[in-house]
Order: sequence, then C-alpha cells, then structure tokens
Amino acid sequence: MYRANLPKVDKFSDEKLIEQYADASHISVKYVKRKINERGDKPLFRCLCGMVLMVRGKRWGVVVLDSTEPDGIIDPNKTENMAHFSHLQKMLENILEQL
Repeated sequence: MYRANLPKVDKFSDEKLIEQYADASHISVKYVKRKINERGDKPLFRCLCGMVLMVRGKRWGVVVLDSTEPDGIIDPNKTENMAHFSHLQKMLENILEQL
C-alpha cells in the first residue's frame, strides 16, 4: 500500500479534514484523533508505504514506512523503484526466518 500527499492534520484540524485523512489513509477517525493527541504540536504523517512480510509461507506481519513530508517516500509502484522495495522486503523476510 502506498499513499502520498495526505492532508496535513494536526491538533488544529477540523472534523472534516480529519475524516478525509482517515479515509485516504485507511485508518479510523478514532485512531487519527488518538494519534493527534499523542503527537501534540507535530502533524501526522503525510506519506506512507506498507509491505506484507511472509515467513515460511505464512503472513508474519507488516512494515510501515511513514514520513511527514507529502512525498517523503518513493512510490514502490513505479517500475524503477520496485526492485528497491522487493530487495528490502526479501531481506527482512530472510532475517525473520532466522529467528
């Protein structure tokens, strides 16, 4: 999953913007509000990328990269970037298999 250019949301954001952010990032409004309270004066992330990790043929979990910059993470869906993310994913899976 990759989302970029999410709206800037912080403790001054109105309900409509919080709802837009929650919808665009696929997280609940309740979670967004909790994170706003936890971060104080800092805005929430504006770009995120998640990847599923498989270990021994089973879903182990996910890794989520986030950035407060609207385009702070390169798009893994672009052909020129796919190899970087595939390499990172495989490396993490190999490490986890050793545990």
